[in-house]
Amino acid sequence: MTYMIVPLLIWAGIFGYLFWLDMRLRALEKRLEEEGHR
Repeated sequence: MTYMIVPLLIWAGIFGYLFWLDMRLRALEKRLEEEGHR
């Protein structure tokens, strides 16, 4: 069963990282927009 779990963990890690990266980029864009409006 281990050979089935390993790919799932890898995909979960990739998607989790991409999701975290997307959240960071959106927060950064929002902060830059707020600084630009001042």
